[in-house]
Amino acid sequence: MIKIAFFDIDGTLSNMETRSVSDITIETLQRLQANNIKVCIATGRHPLSVPAFEGVTFDAILSFNGSYCFDKEGHVLYSHPIPHEDVLRIIENASSINRFVSLASKDDSKANG
Repeated sequence: MIKIAFFDIDGTLSNMETRSVSDITIETLQRLQANNIKVCIATGRHPLSVPAFEGVTFDAILSFNGSYCFDKEGHVLYSHPIPHEDVLRIIENASSINRFVSLASKDDSKANG
């Protein structure tokens, strides 16, 4: 018996070209939840860039490719950020070869290029 379902966003829940979500997709997600199946998003996206789906509240969101996961109340289920010293090394390495860096935390993102 299915208890939980995970969905990607781009090309799965939303149309890749229009970035829209069809009515049938929303209805299907609602029907899953009506049948007591937890509905979750699993994405590489930043938590702040996960779009809202009108009429659906996801039970959990697995963001940053699973390294930061939280439930619909915002409680953190799992968090495994890149260690600070590794982030500093990435910045140094990118700088040494004149490359831009984009960094993100659960609350913000910044880029130098």
